[in-house]
Amino acid sequence: MNGADRTFDVAVVGFGPVGAVLAGLCARRGLDVVVLERDTEVFPLPRAVQIDHEGLRILQEIGCADEILDGSILNDGISFLTADRRTLMSATVPPLAPTGWPASVFFHQPTFEAVLRRTVEAAGSTCAPGSRSTRSSRTTTGSTCTWPTAMPSGPATPSGATGPGR
Repeated sequence: MNGADRTFDVAVVGFGPVGAVLAGLCARRGLDVVVLERDTEVFPLPRAVQIDHEGLRILQEIGCADEILDGSILNDGISFLTADRRTLMSATVPPLAPTGWPASVFFHQPTFEAVLRRTVEAAGSTCAPGSRSTRSSRTTTGSTCTWPTAMPSGPATPSGATGPGR
């Protein structure tokens, strides 16, 4: 991009799992999406470890469920232990949900996020790691989101309002 203003349908601020899923769903529906993320790399430590069959259906729609499952471990149950290792509570999980997907799987979040990001980029979203939204405003015709970065250049004007107050 040469530094001129660019118009997007949707601006997503944050490229964690929720932002990536939102960007992926919008891109799969033909919307022109820009994703702004202050960090340049996926956070290296896990903060989430499990996804259920409903989440897997969403990943299927985005196009990465099979790749996520390839690196996942089936969750067949969980036990909560006391400090002296006595069972406080146990629960079993059926292997398959009525949706046909595993009811629950464990994953490694940095790998999970990397797959999501690759999928979103492949779907045509413009991703801007190392970018921060510095200003946003709303008008009667849409919203404007501005960020200083070399790629993509800001400001951008999404044609529809995004975020709270839309």
